[in-house]
Formats: sequence, structure tokens, C-alpha cells
Amino acid sequence: MIRVGIEVDRGAAPSTTLFVRAGSIQRALEVAGAQHPDCSLNVAFPLDPDAFFVPDAPEGVESKTAA
Repeated sequence: MIRVGIEVDRGAAPSTTLFVRAGSIQRALEVAGAQHPDCSLNVAFPLDPDAFFVPDAPEGVESKTAA
């Protein structure tokens, strides 16, 4: 399982970063897209190597931060 930041761009509204746990970066984008279907999604770089791998964690959105 990995943990990756996904930037959610809603156009005129301020962007938000979701931290998503999933089996892959592609799956993390799918999970974020399910919650925000009409938004532009981008992986937040740089990836944090200390928090990228999360053993024994369930899939899902962990937290949100406003940008």
C-alpha cells in the first residue's frame, strides 16, 4: 500500500490536496476521482519517501488540506 498526495483542482475554487492510500498511484487517482468526478486531478510532487509506503493500511482518503 502507498500514500500519495492528489491535488484536486475545481477551477475557480481553491485547490485541495487529498492524501490517498491505495495499491498504486493509478488506483489513488481512481479513488480521488470517485469523490471528485468533475475535477482535474494531479499527483502532488515531490513524493515523500518517508510516508510513501504504508504497511497494513486500508485503501481510502486519509486527509484533506487546502492549498
